[in-house]
Formats: sequence, structure tokens, C-alpha cells
Amino acid sequence: MKNVFLFLFLLILAVGTLPDTALAAIDTLNISNCEALGFVPSLCGTLAEYSRRAGWSSEEEKGFLMKIFAEGEIMPRHDFVKEWNTGLEFGKEPVLGNSQSLGCPFLIDENSPQECISYAWLNTLAVMPSIIENSTYFIPPVGEAFAGYYYELRAPSNVGRSAGSCKTIKDDDDIDDYNNIYDYCRTEFWYEDESTITVKMGDTVLIEENATENGGYSLGPYTAVSQSPVFKSTLNINNRVFMKNYDWDFKYSKTKCKSNCESDCCTTYYRYCCDTELKPTSKVITLPISNTLKRTPQVYQKKEITNDIVVENLKTTPAGTITTNADEYKLFLDKAMLQKTGVKYSLTYSYPPYNILTVTKEPGDGYLVNDIHVAETRNDTVRFTTYPYNMEECKFIALWPFDYDVLECNMFQKATTELDIQIDETHYEIGEEKINVEIDFESDDGNDDAVVTLIYGSQMQGVNVNNGRATATLEPQEGYKTVYAEFKGDDERSPAESFSEGVYGSENNFSVYWRVVLLIAVSYCLVYLAKRYAH
Repeated sequence: MKNVFLFLFLLILAVGTLPDTALAAIDTLNISNCEALGFVPSLCGTLAEYSRRAGWSSEEEKGFLMKIFAEGEIMPRHDFVKEWNTGLEFGKEPVLGNSQSLGCPFLIDENSPQECISYAWLNTLAVMPSIIENSTYFIPPVGEAFAGYYYELRAPSNVGRSAGSCKTIKDDDDIDDYNNIYDYCRTEFWYEDESTITVKMGDTVLIEENATENGGYSLGPYTAVSQSPVFKSTLNINNRVFMKNYDWDFKYSKTKCKSNCESDCCTTYYRYCCDTELKPTSKVITLPISNTLKRTPQVYQKKEITNDIVVENLKTTPAGTITTNADEYKLFLDKAMLQKTGVKYSLTYSYPPYNILTVTKEPGDGYLVNDIHVAETRNDTVRFTTYPYNMEECKFIALWPFDYDVLECNMFQKATTELDIQIDETHYEIGEEKINVEIDFESDDGNDDAVVTLIYGSQMQGVNVNNGRATATLEPQEGYKTVYAEFKGDDERSPAESFSEGVYGSENNFSVYWRVVLLIAVSYCLVYLAKRYAH
């Protein structure tokens, strides 16, 4: 559904003036308009049947389509919204309120009124892009104000003889019997559209352009100069109506005389309404309509973003933390990517049946990763692990509802440390011997002093390592055979750990063991001697 092409179908209207109640357009977000929304016909049939069986209302159908278009998206679909809104075909039904009309000039027959401007309406519909968050209508510092409108123009009907009619009349006939109500043999009317639409932000004109009858829109690009700008559009409908009159003109004459009486000859003159015309006149009928954006917009203010990235263990399994106050961001470590989706975006609609779409923003919580594992999240801090080959490059992108900022990574790489321990034996007598531990520690930054923690059984001992070497002693414990060593790391160095294994038996178990071994050996010798001397 990434590319939805909208064709808004209006009802076929009967010829003549209809009341506004008969002008209802097809709702663009109705499943009956499914194919116009870009769905394949087979799917449209399935949706229509499902809606019928479920008994969906018009609002429920709209909600369903809104979920298909965008629900819980991690990025706002501003391009889709603009494509939808500017693809709407506005019709006679006004967005809000009633349409306006105005009569024609030149008309002197009050019994036959005509409208030269009809079904006129204008609405400042939206700012694009925009989002609604907690009932606040946010707009970016730079965008476009969107206004839609509709009007129809006409001229009075022609009066008198039809075009091309060359019927003649006698000069002595009563011309008034042949003239129209304007006292001419023919009067023609036509019009020219001189309408304009203007979109303003405060007193600043964003765009002024020619308007087009039968529906259209205008986009006024703006750069906000206040926190809460006011957007207003004005539609100046100017219908210049032309009037051209035709008058009777001489065509030919006929002379008749009485026989043998020239003085009694008479001449009859004939006139016609065909070729001769008078210079046309014109009048402009004007209907101005103004409208202010219904919502009160607020320019979205970005906060200052910080990021602190700490990485460690670069040679083995790199781990790190990122702490940032950004609600949404992307962290790139070479090909690896961590994206926090702190919000989710959906769509809402207004001004049915046309349905102007607007992006809505709600809190969200989630992460998208590639070649990175999220180990832990706590408040504004995320701990992650990745691979050594991803630690060459770093890029941090703060995501906003309308754009993004690429920021420098405030990255600190901790020095890599290595820890190794060795014990002097693999078996100790409990109560008689000590476990002697040798500790070797090394750090890339040259600081080989550290506090290493030894863990064995119930014993935990902190050992100060100087110049990379230290020794320690532990008491053998029954049932425990592994000594662990841990360097927890600090602000400058990565953590490290090591262990060493041995067999640390108890004294009683040791004595029983050797007694069993001695008994087996003596028994073997006795059996051997008995067999030998028996022969």
C-alpha cells in the first residue's frame, strides 16, 4: 500500500440547480470506494463481503482502512499523506458549512433569475507535513499550507434570434415585434474566469495564483516566523461576463411602380440580423471568500540532543552502552545498526467525505537491530554487544517527526585488559595446605595496576595488583574445584575475567582413598602368591 492512487468519484448530478442536500460525494474512505484506493478488485469484493457480514458502520470501515494505511509505524508517512491530500478531487459539497452563490449581471427579466457563480466554497484544510500529538497540532518550521476550494461559473443564456439566422424583416414592420428584451435582434453572453486564490501566513503572502473552476487546491510554502502562525486563504471569484448585441441592418430594397406611372413607384427596404454586430461590453461579478485554518498550529521545537557511547572488549566480543536523551535515534557501527523507536505513528482523518489525512504520534517502546544484540535497557541507557569488525566507524542520527539530524558520536573506547591466574597444584589437603594463586594483569593503556576479585567457594577476596602481578592464598573447600578471577573494569578500562581448575579433596576422603588402594594391592599379592605356591 506504499503507492495509493486516489480517484475521487462524485455522484452524477442531474442538470439544473439542486439543493446542497443532494450533493453528497462518495466517501473516499468507504469500502465501496475500494478500487479507487488502489486495491485489486478481488480483494475489494472480499472486504465488502466481510464488512457486510460484520455489520460495519461507515466509521468502522474508515478505521479498518486507516490501519491498513498506517498503524504503529516507526516513521511518519508524510509523503503518503501529501499524495493523498493533493490527489483529492473536491466537488460541490462544501467541506464545512454551506456553499455560496451570486446572480448574473445584465439580467432584466426578474422572472428568470440565473446564477453566474454557484456552489462556491473555500477551506484552509491543513499544513503539510504536520502531526497531532496529545491533541496539539505540530508543524515544522518550513512546510506548506494547503487550501481546497470549488466553484462553478456561467453566463446568461443567449436571447433573440439564433446564431446564423438571416431572416429579413420589412423596414415598415414594427421592429419591436422582432426585438428581444434588450431591444436588439440578438444578444449573446459568455464569460471568462479571472479568479485567484491567495494563501497567507499572517500578513505574508505565501502564494497567489489563478484559480480553476470545478475544484482545485493551492499549496503555499512558508517559513515560520512565530511559534503559532496563523494561516488564511482567500478565494476571489471573478466572473467576467460579456454581452454582445446584434442590431438590424440594411440588406436590400425592392421598388414597385404602377404601370405607366413612374411617379407612383414605391421602394421597400429589408433588414436582417446576421452580420452586423455592436462592440461587446463586459461586467465582472465578484465573490470573495476567506477562511482561516481551523486548528491552531504550534511550530515543533527540537531539544538539544546528547549521546555518550562507551565501548569495551574490542578484541573479543565488543560490548557497549549508549546513553542519550533522544526519543528516537539510529546508531550505526559500521554495518551494525541499533534504532530506538520511542514513538509510533498512525493516521487520522478530518473533513469527510473528502477525508484530509494527518499523521498522529503516540508513545512507543522498541528497538530495531542489525548485527547488534540489545542486552539491557534502563531509562535512557542501552547496553549492547556486537562483533569486532563493526567497531571501525560510528554515526548517530537523531530522528524527529519531520526530519533528522546527523550528529557526531561522542564515543569513548575503553582500554582492553587481559587477566590470567595460575594455581600451584591441582590437589590440596583440606586443613593442611593452601591454594596459592598467581595473578597476571595487563591493560592496553599501560596501566597495569588493578583490583582483582578472587572467588572460590564461599570465599571472595580482593587482591591489589601492582605492575601487572600479584599473589594470593585461599583455603581449600570440599566440593569446590574452580577458582575465578574478575576485574570489573573502570571508567578507562574494560572488564576481564579468568579461572583455574584443580582437584581439592578433603583429608578424610584422601585417607580412605589410599586405604582402599593399599587393600587392593595387598589382596592382589596374596592371590598371586597362593596360586604360585599351589603348583
